[in-house]
Amino acid sequence: MTEVIYYRSPRQRVENTAYLGMLIFLGSWAMMFAGLFFAYGAVRFHLSGGWPPQGVPSLPVSLPALNTVVLLASSLTLQMGLSSIRVGKTNELSAALVVSLLLGCLLVLLQVCR
Repeated sequence: MTEVIYYRSPRQRVENTAYLGMLIFLGSWAMMFAGLFFAYGAVRFHLSGGWPPQGVPSLPVSLPALNTVVLLASSLTLQMGLSSIRVGKTNELSAALVVSLLLGCLLVLLQVCR
């Protein structure tokens, strides 16, 4: 007679039911809005006749690519600073923060001077 029977209180059953109900509610709303967005996109696509419209110049690629590289480099230097401070190297952290600040200023400058 060493069998253990686990007791679940009535409150825990109610909380589980409420959690499941909220998941079903949020899932149904997400599916409804996804269906509406896809229906809107399909109607717009069929009415427009294709994308991009004729006579529209192509979008620039080089400047957005440069902005993306600068943003990723800034994120990389911040991550390097975080990993250096975890091992106690404060000098490397301050260098990484300065480089990240300079890259952030460069990103803002590239956004303004487009």
